Amino acid sequence: MQLRSCSQAMKAVGIVKATCEEIFELVMSMDATRFEWDSTFQHGSLVEEVDGHTAILYHRLQLDWFPKFVWPRDLCYIRYWRRNDDGSYVVLFRSREHENCGPQSGYVRAHVESGGFNISPLKPRNGRPRTQVQHLMQIDLKGWGVGYIPSFQQHCLLEMLNNIAGLREWCAQRDERDAHTRIPIMVNMTSGYVSPQKIVSSALMDEYSDEDEEFQITEEEEENNPTQHKNNSKRTGG
Repeated sequence: MQLRSCSQAMKAVGIVKATCEEIFELVMSMDATRFEWDSTFQHGSLVEEVDGHTAILYHRLQLDWFPKFVWPRDLCYIRYWRRNDDGSYVVLFRSREHENCGPQSGYVRAHVESGGFNISPLKPRNGRPRTQVQHLMQIDLKGWGVGYIPSFQQHCLLEMLNNIAGLREWCAQRDERDAHTRIPIMVNMTSGYVSPQKIVSSALMDEYSDEDEEFQITEEEEENNPTQHKNNSKRTGG
């Protein structure tokens, strides 16, 4: 897969076993919970609350591309969200300059041309909620690495889009913790209790166009190639 420009749009699509409301709360959060599913998150803070649906945010990225040689990236962007009549959520963001969010020493200010999440409800399966999550990102990471090392932009962008897999893993681990708390009660009811098996569905799909690239993060791929999504907040870039 090659990016034909440093600001090419890419989209990841995945299915998460959680409600739209739960996914929405996770992608909107800037607290410690985000470290548990977003491997590219280092720090986030509110710059200005414009209204109930719009805010200006400051965001530091945690990217693992030779941090001793490549300066870390940060962002200042406007975020807007809405809830549609069908229960889906749309979260959009785009870079924006702000007087209280100027350049930070030791960071390269990346530029988000467009990005966001589309969170749509699906039919439940085996009584469990399911949500389709689409994550779009078009970002210019700036700096010398983008011009001299083409794979730098591609690697970092794919790392950011892989957060859908992080959402899926976080929700799955939460469900497992909840199941463990219920097991003693269920064992008392019947000694023949068998825990439900995970449902594995769909296949890996890549679609390419001149304008964007899309890849599907599937449950099968997630189980065959487990990925660590916990962020090491102690790591710093040079």
